[in-house]
Amino acid sequence: MQFEIQPLSWHKRRRPTQEPDISSFEVIGFEKIHNHRCQVVIQYESGVERHLIGRVLQHPQRQDWLINGINAQGDTIALKLIE
Repeated sequence: MQFEIQPLSWHKRRRPTQEPDISSFEVIGFEKIHNHRCQVVIQYESGVERHLIGRVLQHPQRQDWLINGINAQGDTIALKLIE
């Protein structure tokens, strides 16, 4: 399965901050089940690797499958399944 990174914007009323660039990612344990948990391993261009807990979601109107990943350090990623 292939995924693409979706942009996240959390600074509607805050100053934008420079987010580190992700060079690669790996999704482990993905299933097409709404609210299913999986793991996402991301690697930044600086070489730092982070493990995130992912939540699988299905968009109610478009029926797209998405993964929202986050960890305790505040690293986040949003991925969309490409079918």
